[in-house]
Amino acid sequence: MGFYAYISVAFCLIGFLYVLKAFLFRKVKSSWLVLACFCFGVALMVPITWLIAADWDNPHVFRIAIWIGDPIGVLAVPCVSFLVDFLRGRRDMGQWQVRVPLEMLVLAPVWFYLWMWIQFLCLGWVWV
Repeated sequence: MGFYAYISVAFCLIGFLYVLKAFLFRKVKSSWLVLACFCFGVALMVPITWLIAADWDNPHVFRIAIWIGDPIGVLAVPCVSFLVDFLRGRRDMGQWQVRVPLEMLVLAPVWFYLWMWIQFLCLGWVWV
């Protein structure tokens, strides 16, 4: 899978987690059930991030960068967003019309590239 296909599928995964978050916050009354269902949704997304990884054949990328790094790079922003709203008790997803596009279109790509540099410079999971 090419890089652009990877990015488009990754955005679909992120979008799915935001849709799941909105559904759970609006329809599910139990806080622990909301948390359990979101964690289950994230757990379902992790193998998909492995399947879409573009670097399986790249000898400059250690496998740990795919097994651990790709899920962190793709799923961290929606997970942190969920945790912030969950821990604050915000069931209405305050300002979601502004926050979701901002998080998906700005924060997620910035985090992805920052995480890529962390893997390269600090962790040594990727080398040239």
